[in-house]
This record gives sequence, structure tokens and C-alpha cells, in this order.
Amino acid sequence: MLSTKGIIFRTVRYSESSLIVEVFTQEKGLVSFFMNGVFKKASLRLPSILQLANQIELVAYYNESKNLHRIKEVSVSKIYTRINQDIHYSAISTFILEISRQCIRDSSAHPELYFFLENSLTKLDDAQTLDSNYHIHFLVQFSHYFGFFPFQITQIREIVLI
Repeated sequence: MLSTKGIIFRTVRYSESSLIVEVFTQEKGLVSFFMNGVFKKASLRLPSILQLANQIELVAYYNESKNLHRIKEVSVSKIYTRINQDIHYSAISTFILEISRQCIRDSSAHPELYFFLENSLTKLDDAQTLDSNYHIHFLVQFSHYFGFFPFQITQIREIVLI
């Protein structure tokens, strides 16, 4: 059993009532999960919990040898007020998710990166006014986790002078 927090990166509908969910988890990295009965009448709240960018807590049947795991329980750990309601906030959160999904390929734990993404989405949702350069600030800070964080201008001047 795996009990962890995660951020939903992608959902794909499978058959009439099932869903395949790609989640960036705190403990295992990028993991794909399968969930039955998401779109049945008995589970009216479940599709809203499994929306993109939602921060969730989940309990799942996890097996290292498999690529697709099964979710047993899921709940929302952070309820967004602006990301799900405002198109501008939603667009930036979608940008953050797509960039993250393209850069994170392996299913190994990256707790610092997970907390960075969680904090970035939370700060975006908590912002009273939207910074038009939020996505650029995100990219600069995000690059630090992949080993090519840009130098400060003063450091570049010192390198050129030497």
C-alpha cells in the first residue's frame, strides 16, 4: 500500500466509467494510476477531485514491478479558489503542469521538486492579483532542479572580465 500526497498532471478517460490518472507523488515521483467507477452516479464528487493540478492525498495498491497501479482512496488536500474559476490562473497552472510533465520523465522520488511545484501552484492560487510574468519566474526557479539555473548578472560580468 502507498499512502502519499500528489499533484494530478494528466487524466485520460478509459472505457465508460474509468480513468487513468498520471500523478506526480511526493514519495514515488511520476506514477500512473487506474481508477474504476469514476463517472458512475454513485460517485458524483470523484470527477471534480480528479481535475488537473489538484493536490490530492491518495491511498493506492502499489507494486514496483507494474506500470499501472490502482487507487483505493483519494481526497483533495488543497482546494483552489482561483485556479478552477479564473481562466488566466487556469492557463498558467496548465502551463506549469505541461512544462513539468515534459521535464519529469522518471518515476523516482524528487521531494524538493514536489514541494516546489506544490508551493508554486498554491502561491498562484493565493495571489490576489495575477503577475503577468509568473510563468517566467516559475521557469527560472524550475531550471534550478534540472541543473541549469542561470547566473546572476553580477556573476556573468565577473566571468566575462576574467
